Amino acid sequence: MVYKLFPVCGDEQTVAMKTIKGNSSIEAFDIECEAWFSVAHHPNIARPLAFGSYKSLPSVLIEWYPGSLADLKAAEMSGKQIQDLISGTINALSFSYNEKRLIHQDIKPSNILIDDSGSTRLSDFGLARCVARTAKERIVYDVGNIPKSTSRELSGTPFYMAPELWDGVTPSIRTDIFSLGVTFYQFLTKEHPYVENTEERRVSVKVRMEPLIRALQAKGDFGLQIRHFITKCLELDPRSRYQSYEEIFQDNAWLTQTTLNDSWGVERSHIVVGSSQFYRSKGDVKSAFSVLEKFLDKKPNDPILMAELGNLNNAIGQHSEAELHFSLAYNNLKKENGIYGTYFVPQPALAWARCLIKLDRPQEALNIIDEVLGWEKKLPTNIKPKRSLADSGRCSEIGWYYLYRGEFEKATNTLLKYSSRRSLDKEETVWLVEAAWISGLIKFSADEITLKIVEMLPDVVASKGEIEYTWSRVILHAHVNPLHKAKLYNSNPSYFFVETNSLEKAEGLKSGSLMIPNEISKQIPFVVIMDKFSTGGKHHEHIRSISKI
Repeated sequence: MVYKLFPVCGDEQTVAMKTIKGNSSIEAFDIECEAWFSVAHHPNIARPLAFGSYKSLPSVLIEWYPGSLADLKAAEMSGKQIQDLISGTINALSFSYNEKRLIHQDIKPSNILIDDSGSTRLSDFGLARCVARTAKERIVYDVGNIPKSTSRELSGTPFYMAPELWDGVTPSIRTDIFSLGVTFYQFLTKEHPYVENTEERRVSVKVRMEPLIRALQAKGDFGLQIRHFITKCLELDPRSRYQSYEEIFQDNAWLTQTTLNDSWGVERSHIVVGSSQFYRSKGDVKSAFSVLEKFLDKKPNDPILMAELGNLNNAIGQHSEAELHFSLAYNNLKKENGIYGTYFVPQPALAWARCLIKLDRPQEALNIIDEVLGWEKKLPTNIKPKRSLADSGRCSEIGWYYLYRGEFEKATNTLLKYSSRRSLDKEETVWLVEAAWISGLIKFSADEITLKIVEMLPDVVASKGEIEYTWSRVILHAHVNPLHKAKLYNSNPSYFFVETNSLEKAEGLKSGSLMIPNEISKQIPFVVIMDKFSTGGKHHEHIRSISKI
């Protein structure tokens, strides 16, 4: 199942979301995503943006493409344009095989998407399989959990499948090459190369050349070259077909063979990060590290990859390693005022600021965010985003920045904007609830915030961050619509009563007086603790001076 998702902000891109439909297998979907993410950094492969869940089912966000090969009209295209479509598709298939020994097994026009520039983007790796046969080969190509191709699986769309597959032959490059030939024959003629487009549906033992010649007759020499290529792809005897993509390139000098060494853009870095995050979400930390380290060997100063390595180290408790990678990413960006390639890339620097906040070094975090905002002001016109970091709500750290500076209304609005784009984590929830409470906007935003976080339950252990998150839910409970009160209160962790009692004693209050703190004076002790966590206690005096909201 694929959904088209429209942006809530005008400067955002439309994306697609693919998720499981009906009785589809979660395991099969995971395998598809692993195969896809492993090769997605090629420019002719559809770009997955992020792996996550939707309605508790695994899902993947994808760039939205306006159409596919099935939507194009070959008659209206030049021979050169058609050759470019063929070149892009072969480059994607060749890369998938050379990189991970993948065969696609479902090549057809609807799976060859077309991006805004008219380039092909190979998609739908649901049937992709690995032809690395030995354990050693699988290690060399680092194919993870992608299954081997097998003759026991009859996979693909029948119209495009090689005839030998029906006899139980194991899928291979040669069967994919046959499907490639059928795909472009059908694109050009709207017919099958061996089956007449009549009521009788008579089957030929040779490629039906007449429709192909007719479709290409106006394409000149380009047409003759395309016809030669398609005809050889469509040989019924697999031994007479092209045996590899290298042979296709050698036999057809008109094809443009691309290599990834030609360029490395920000998009490619983000795809590598997405691949690492996929493995991390599945609990495969080793593979998540492996993906990043492999590409950092090629691009050792890439701040996007370095910052993600910091995130990954943080996630497994290796905080000193995380600090190192975040600071390196920040320092690399600092040299170019936040510009990487031809893009403004503030996120790695903001990730370092976020790390410093967690380390109780808020002044250093503030200085870094100040510097990032300074970079933004100096950006040349061709790089400057349509909306500033402060206005766009893209980064929660900007909301924290306003909170720390005492601009509480700005902090609330920035973090609310952010929450409309992304799910809040527990730390961000504490920032937002504190800012909303101090600014008085909690009266108007409590319902909105609660709906976003009510399912994110506190952990059972009263650790740093968890207690403050629990207190933020207590504050929301005091201001939220009665319909939501019970759900918030009933999800309090077991330590709620012990910690509340300790807080009552520390504040010199009667036992039980903070269990349901509806009065502002009873909410102050909770917000003071939240502020200690968020800003190091910068606003304690101001919070204790508040008598009404």
